[in-house]
Amino acid sequence: MKAILTILIFFGLLLFSNIAFSHKISDPNQVAMKMIDETASFLGSKYDIISCGNGIDMDEQIEYLQISFHIFRKLPIDEARAMLFDCIDTFLEKINSDESIKPHLQDHPFTLKNVGIVFYISEKEYKDVLHPNICVARCSTSGVFFCTQDPENSYRYKDRIKETHEEALALVKKYRAEHPQ
Repeated sequence: MKAILTILIFFGLLLFSNIAFSHKISDPNQVAMKMIDETASFLGSKYDIISCGNGIDMDEQIEYLQISFHIFRKLPIDEARAMLFDCIDTFLEKINSDESIKPHLQDHPFTLKNVGIVFYISEKEYKDVLHPNICVARCSTSGVFFCTQDPENSYRYKDRIKETHEEALALVKKYRAEHPQ
């Protein structure tokens, strides 16, 4: 009888502990992926672009988040730059306003140094976009980059353009003044 009572108490405690501790502390990776997916979906609809990748840099806390998109149309460099910063602004706004991700961020608020957006640009059916048109546009921690594909060797870039965030933002401001929406 004592053995049965001990077994019942043991299983009762085991059941109670599973119920009491079943609320799981949110996993930073899951929270980050949810944020990336929601933002990618929003930006995809807004700009008619397709999410094709993401990145998370973290040890114990989230340090950096990135979303990559495929764009199936030629994109002038000024328009690409402005769109990069529109996407970055939206991404930062969503991250910094979401209470569920805040405890997992290494830096709060997240800034330009904590997020990245990449555009891979081609024509319909993945037809290459060749120099002088850009085929890659990227804004990341170290600046803004644009690449053109070499028409003679599709595995090489012909031109690589690098801008600091400050230079790029000044050009975006000028572009927006000349092209009000």
